[in-house]
Amino acid sequence: MDIAWDVEMPMSDGGSLRANVYRPPGAARVPVIVTMGPYGKDLPMSVTYPDLWAQLVQARPEILGRSSGRYLVWEVPDPERWTPHGYAVVHIDARGTGRSPGVWSPFSPRESLDFAEAVEWLAAQQWCTGKVGVLGVSYHAMAAWRVAERQPPHLAAVIPWFGSGDAYREALRHGGILSNTFVDAWWFRWVANQHGSEDGALSPFTGEASTGPGQLDRAELE
Repeated sequence: MDIAWDVEMPMSDGGSLRANVYRPPGAARVPVIVTMGPYGKDLPMSVTYPDLWAQLVQARPEILGRSSGRYLVWEVPDPERWTPHGYAVVHIDARGTGRSPGVWSPFSPRESLDFAEAVEWLAAQQWCTGKVGVLGVSYHAMAAWRVAERQPPHLAAVIPWFGSGDAYREALRHGGILSNTFVDAWWFRWVANQHGSEDGALSPFTGEASTGPGQLDRAELE
């Protein structure tokens, strides 16, 4: 498997995204499976959830039969399982998270536009067939629906798993009753992966900070 770390994708407003690109070995052109989210392209499950990962491997050791799990990031496709079938897998840090600079604005118009532009950027690469698909769970599923709404010309398919289509009814007010316990827990856990945060873990892939090369001061982060 050929790997390119922290690839820069320029955006139309002058910003940029950072991505890890995993490709089958060789020079053949291949379709792409891409995800974009806030959980950190450089943070595999063995780092973000070490106890749960150890429990999983102990309970279901067969999952390591075709993959080491080394590149398996939370809720996204495992490159070691897809590249042998002739796909490239791309993990993108959403703007303002991980190593992508800017301000994180979950599910905003800018975020979905970023994703659409990333799809077209990938389709134009010489190693891509021009077909790009989106596959992911939860946040990544909701991002898939939003990028599909943008209709980028080279988006060939979306496979969203376990996502919410209506945040009001399915995440914030179940049956009309305020239910923000999960949202509060989710937000304050993952804001630690904000770009420029000093709380970012080191990437086991590159040894560099998963939240970018520089640290922002607390006022700017807030």
